[in-house]
Amino acid sequence: MNKKTIFLSIGIFTILLAIFVAGKFFTEEKNESEIVSEIMEYAYEKYLIYAYMAGDNSLYFEIDDTEDYHQFQEDITQRLDKRNLLGKYELEIKQTSDEEHRAERLKIDIEGMISDYLEEHNLNNIDVEFNDDSKLDIRLHLSDDSDLSAEELNKMMEDFLDVEIYEDK
Repeated sequence: MNKKTIFLSIGIFTILLAIFVAGKFFTEEKNESEIVSEIMEYAYEKYLIYAYMAGDNSLYFEIDDTEDYHQFQEDITQRLDKRNLLGKYELEIKQTSDEEHRAERLKIDIEGMISDYLEEHNLNNIDVEFNDDSKLDIRLHLSDDSDLSAEELNKMMEDFLDVEIYEDK
């Protein structure tokens, strides 16, 4: 080999080494919250998920009951393990039917409407509570310092809801 070929080979090697090192050096490492967000987004895109949330040490998913629970759990576990986050986060997975999800959304929406109505009428000392069972049972709690009687509140809510129920014949 002649000197020209040796110098050219060393030059090309040096340039390639510099490009490789610079690429490694300037590549930004993602922080943990970005990695967790990517995993959550991946799950949302790949599976039928009604809700998901990341806490300090936990990841919560509410998935449709048509999804394979064990496959979902394994998939997310592998992704956490691949990023060395498996021991740091606890997975909480709940399976819910579409009907249960709609009922829960309805409860949340109604609670929000009632709370907004009470706030508009400066009744901030009344708490709204739903039963945890499947029926739509709403309880309003008057605080001791309320200027409103239970009867007045009951009448207001009847006027607010003003619901008529019709039977199909």
